[in-house]
Amino acid sequence: MCIIIDASLASRVFSIPTSNDFVPLIRWIEKNGKIVYGGENGRELIKLNLAAKRIQEWKRSGRAEEILDVDKEESRIVETLTFRSDDPHIIALARTSGARTLCSHDQDLHRDFKNASLIPRPKGRIYQDRNHTSTLTHCTGCRK
Repeated sequence: MCIIIDASLASRVFSIPTSNDFVPLIRWIEKNGKIVYGGENGRELIKLNLAAKRIQEWKRSGRAEEILDVDKEESRIVETLTFRSDDPHIIALARTSGARTLCSHDQDLHRDFKNASLIPRPKGRIYQDRNHTSTLTHCTGCRK
């Protein structure tokens, strides 16, 4: 039930009013989902005022969790694995948190996120717009 929000989409996800494509995502998080963040992803999200404010609200209500040791995992995997994207911090966050759903429009990151050698089972899923609401489901690997 955890999702990672790529900082490149954060301005659309956290805008007021929320973009129609991300209303189902926000509702899901506020009802029974959770956002995980940490490492470079966390630093990028916190730089955006609207994202920082909402993440702090969600953290207080148990709907957001900061994952520690993401930077350490990122360093380890950058030395040993090959990526198409320039986002190894997202892969590290998925590996350390167990999250297998990603909100992103980055096609290279999508390929990395679905690559079983980078993110082991269960397979990664991508949320891009309201047509991907079915990806907002519980994943056995995610901390709940």
